[in-house]
Amino acid sequence: MAAGALPAVYVVGFAALAVATSVTAVVIFQVAQRWMNFAIANPARQVFFTVVEREEKYKAKNLIDVVVYRGSDALYGWVFDILEAAGLKLGGIALCALPVVAGWLVLSAALGRTQERRAALAP
Repeated sequence: MAAGALPAVYVVGFAALAVATSVTAVVIFQVAQRWMNFAIANPARQVFFTVVEREEKYKAKNLIDVVVYRGSDALYGWVFDILEAAGLKLGGIALCALPVVAGWLVLSAALGRTQERRAALAP
């Protein structure tokens, strides 16, 4: 459940931003996202690595930290600019993001279940 907490915040947050695009909504969403990331999601991601070998862990952590996180930051900055140039406002962009974060939620749930199964099989 902890693995899906951050994407769940994004699903709720983007749905809320699609309806109410105020500065207050953005601030509340940012506070919830940052709190959930540091308090729940980051420790949950670290637990994933408890069921893999040391070499796999460090290869995967580097890939996730550099390619996935930094690459997705750059990619979605460009995507935001493209959608904005296409005429979408914040509410429309939030709607476009909903399927992406819903997929992230499903992937996180699957990874969490896989980690639990592997942990149960570990000596």
